[in-house]
Amino acid sequence: MVRLHAESGRREAADAVVVRFPDVVVTETEPRQDPRATGWAIGPGLGTDEVAAKVLESALRSDLPVVVDADGLTLLAQHEDLRALLRSRSAPSVLTPHVGEFARLGFELGADRIAAAKAAASDSGAVIVLKGSSTVIADESGRTFVDMMGSPALATAGTGDALSGIVGAAICRAGKETSAETVAAAVYLHGLAGRIAGRGQRPVTAWDVVTAVPDAVAEIRR
Repeated sequence: MVRLHAESGRREAADAVVVRFPDVVVTETEPRQDPRATGWAIGPGLGTDEVAAKVLESALRSDLPVVVDADGLTLLAQHEDLRALLRSRSAPSVLTPHVGEFARLGFELGADRIAAAKAAASDSGAVIVLKGSSTVIADESGRTFVDMMGSPALATAGTGDALSGIVGAAICRAGKETSAETVAAAVYLHGLAGRIAGRGQRPVTAWDVVTAVPDAVAEIRR
C-alpha cells in the first residue's frame, strides 16, 4: 500500500498520481505523525523550498526507516541542520546519491569508490548507495556490497527514482531490521529489472524498468 504525502494546498501533483494510480492513498498528515506509515521514500518531485525542507525534517524526525533521494539530497546538501538530524537518527536511513549528489553532500569521491562510500556512511550514519555502473552499498559499520547488475538500461532519466521506490518498499517491509543487506537486495532487484526491460536490445524508459520488477521478483524466486 502506497501512502503519498501531500502538503495542504499542494495537492495538484498528488491528485494527478491518483488519476493514474487509484490505489495510492494521499495523506496530508505530517510524516512523523502518520500512524499508518511504516517508512518513507522522500525526494523525487519534492522540490527544494522551505516547505519541502520541513517535510524532509518531519520524515527524519520520525522513528521509521527513511530513504532520501533526488531533491531530498539537495536539501541535505543545503541545510546543515538536516544533516545533523540525519546523523542523530536511531531509525534506519538510506541515501542514494549519484556521483554529483555525493559531491554536493560534501563527500570526497577520489579513486576508491568503496572507501568513499564507507567514509560517507560513517560520517552520515546512513546506508549509502553510491550509484554507478557498479553501485556501492555501505553502512556505518563498514559492511559493504558492490552490485554489478547495472546496465545501460539504467542510464535513462527516472531510473534513479525507480530505485528509491524499490528501496523504499524494501525498508518499509524490513522496518527497524533494515540493513545494508536489505538495501543491497533492493539494488540488485532494480538492476535485474533493468536487464529484463532491455532484453532483445530494446530501448528502455524508467517506466519499463518499473513494469519489469514483477518479472525480476519471479526470476529471483525461481
